[in-house]
Amino acid sequence: MTAARKQQLILFATLFQVLLGFGVVVPILPYFARDLGANSLQMGLLVTVWAGAQFLFSPLWGAFSDRVGRRPVLLIGLGAYAMTFGLTAIAQNIWIVMLARFLGGVLSAATIPTAQAYVADTSTGEERAGRMASMGAAMNLGFIGGPAVGGLLAAAGLGYRMAFAAAGALAVLNLIVAYFTLPEPEHRRAKATGKGFSGLKAVRIALAGPESLLFLLAFAGTFGGSTMFSMLGFFLIDRLGAGADLSSVAFTVQGIASVVFQGLLVGWVSRRFGEERSIGWALLAGVAGFVALIAARSFPMVLVGLVFISLAVSFIRPLVTAMVSRRSRLEQGMTMGIQTSFDALGRTVAPLWAGMVYLWLDWAPFVSAIAVYLLFYFWSRAAWRRQAHDASMAE
Repeated sequence: MTAARKQQLILFATLFQVLLGFGVVVPILPYFARDLGANSLQMGLLVTVWAGAQFLFSPLWGAFSDRVGRRPVLLIGLGAYAMTFGLTAIAQNIWIVMLARFLGGVLSAATIPTAQAYVADTSTGEERAGRMASMGAAMNLGFIGGPAVGGLLAAAGLGYRMAFAAAGALAVLNLIVAYFTLPEPEHRRAKATGKGFSGLKAVRIALAGPESLLFLLAFAGTFGGSTMFSMLGFFLIDRLGAGADLSSVAFTVQGIASVVFQGLLVGWVSRRFGEERSIGWALLAGVAGFVALIAARSFPMVLVGLVFISLAVSFIRPLVTAMVSRRSRLEQGMTMGIQTSFDALGRTVAPLWAGMVYLWLDWAPFVSAIAVYLLFYFWSRAAWRRQAHDASMAE
């Protein structure tokens, strides 16, 4: 096994642990929020403040990792992750929870773009799409186990705070393992380049460049996924009267589907049919998933919708990441920071919007996601057809 392959396996294990800790609290967060007196809008804000901080700071961290190295920035992110859960575990009102999530978003924004840049540093262009998908699969494996653990802790009567404390302890363990086992990529040791900038400047830079549609597709993918994530708990409570146990099952099924799609299908489908066509099909699968959620009057129908939405998100993100990584003329850390900023922008806008319209109708957030997916389906098809036509005329 090559040194690069060993480093990637260690990184995948690290991201697995990150999502395991995150998954522990996913099914219980809506119930914890309601116990603190939160409504759907405030629940949306809990997701938005975290994602908004990541939107603003991900490019800064990505560019910083270009200058000082992947390893130290990744360790900072992992350490902040642990602190976030600790502060949430002792919070006595919803505003302290929001503060904890904002601070966690600022510092944990160091993790994902740095991990993506790490994979890009240690992969060839041909390998990149598959390895980005494998990284997503490793994260989703953690997401499978996390909700199950969180649901068991809640069912055992240990309380929601114990779940946050357990997630924090797991994050500390993750930091220790990464510190002793994850080296700096050889490719980065001789470099010290890159300038930092905020998420708002990242948007201006990205939208002015030739990869603007790809960055916007990253936004669209996470908009749909975050709409589902932020409101699913409240939707299960209000539509089906479900408890934290069924919420854990729902997120576990979603995680299993994502692992299957990313681990077994993304690489093969993209090689067989092309990345652009695969993204288009994924957007249509997301539309089908949200239609199923709107029509759902039973838990099995909810699961059907989640599987289709998982297919959409599982394809869009790694394929867009691979395409951006190959086509960008910027440093990989900066490029991944910009893309992560657009991911975070979707996670910032979607929960806040979903929380507001949910107060009106419980299915209104899902209609919004359908509209976004259809818009980008037709836009991307037209743009890529035009690019292909221009390329053929140039020949």
